[in-house]
Amino acid sequence: MSEGLDFEAVRHRLKLVRDAGDERIFENRGDVACPVCGDAFTEAMETTRRTCQLSAGPSVDVCIVRESNRTVVLTHA
Repeated sequence: MSEGLDFEAVRHRLKLVRDAGDERIFENRGDVACPVCGDAFTEAMETTRRTCQLSAGPSVDVCIVRESNRTVVLTHA
């Protein structure tokens, strides 16, 4: 797949949970497909930070997209 995810284009199907300026977290409420695996993701974190810390649970799968201006981490629970 490997296409980027345009959050603005699918914003009506997502809930913005947190916006810290350089990091946003979205909850998938409309079965938006993960650009990595094609399955619907549970949550997505978009960050422009160089580093970040995640605390994913033991039964959570993670997909990562690295673009030139951001990194997107998508969880599947």
